[in-house]
Amino acid sequence: MPINDPSYFFPTYICLDVGGTSIHAAYFLSSKKQPYPLCLYKKSYSTKKGKKELCTQILDIINEIELTVDNPSFKKNIQILNNALDLDINQDCLVSSNMVSISMPGNFDKQGLLKPGSAENLGTFDGEFDLFSPKNALMKLSPGKLFFIQNDALAQCLGSYLMLLDRKPELEDTGHYGFMGIGTGLGGAFLDMSDKKYPMFYTDGHIFDLEIPSFPNEPIENILSHRGIIRLTGFQAKELNTDDISWIKSKKIIESVGGYVAELIYLIQSGMTAKKGWSDEDTHRVSEFNTYILGGSIGCKGRLGKTILSSARSELYKMGLDVKLYQETDPDHAALLGSCSYLDLIYQAI
Repeated sequence: MPINDPSYFFPTYICLDVGGTSIHAAYFLSSKKQPYPLCLYKKSYSTKKGKKELCTQILDIINEIELTVDNPSFKKNIQILNNALDLDINQDCLVSSNMVSISMPGNFDKQGLLKPGSAENLGTFDGEFDLFSPKNALMKLSPGKLFFIQNDALAQCLGSYLMLLDRKPELEDTGHYGFMGIGTGLGGAFLDMSDKKYPMFYTDGHIFDLEIPSFPNEPIENILSHRGIIRLTGFQAKELNTDDISWIKSKKIIESVGGYVAELIYLIQSGMTAKKGWSDEDTHRVSEFNTYILGGSIGCKGRLGKTILSSARSELYKMGLDVKLYQETDPDHAALLGSCSYLDLIYQAI
């Protein structure tokens, strides 16, 4: 294939998943021989709090990745991978897209501003990130790059979907996926992949604000989250996954958490939930979703995640619901992969 053929070039992307505790960063390569972008480099960092500190850290990480991938030893490793996977990559055909994708907590409005109170765990004081545009701030500091910012749960949902299809390709025709990310808080999304070229989401990455009749005085995030687990059991997730005494004392409670997952799915399928910004059509549409992915640092790690999954499946079966419930395998990578894949779709459309 001639080197001036555009289809012979391989775009590369830098992606970051920003959390309140840590930042995961990766360098991806897009190849038509792979079902989704291939991760060539990944590294984690502790998050620096505050608008100025975080933006500076993000740019420092991007610079570090660019220096790393330009190193001859890194290029040699790409060639080894190229030979192993038969990717047909010519080093001269690797193209930097200058596009950076970042997933992070927060509820963004149409102008890309963080809505008040939606990114509290990134700031040094309450409200620091209110009405702040990470994209505009980063583009001012680094005008040569294009930044794409999205909610982390939406990115995790798309990445989880791609990783699930890799394990279970027979699900490709399902088209509709619900995602529940039980982590520090409760994230979630409803993904429509009927058009395999472009993902459509029915949420903003938050489902903690779903209006549910059976939880009149208790936000569901107070149960389906890490802080909910701590409040219910008195133990941190790490303790429950590693300390047998803590686990024995709390196992029944954790099983009940799985029951709440099943009840939430039941209420969604029954059309008995509502969300600000949803139309009646949206509520009806998500009620037809019957494939769900359970993710997040609580929902998919250790015996804690396994017990929640098992209990939720058992309760769904008792309810007579035809729902397939799967577990995310790598939440840290899923968010990066989803963020990158969304960016790759944009790049390929340009």
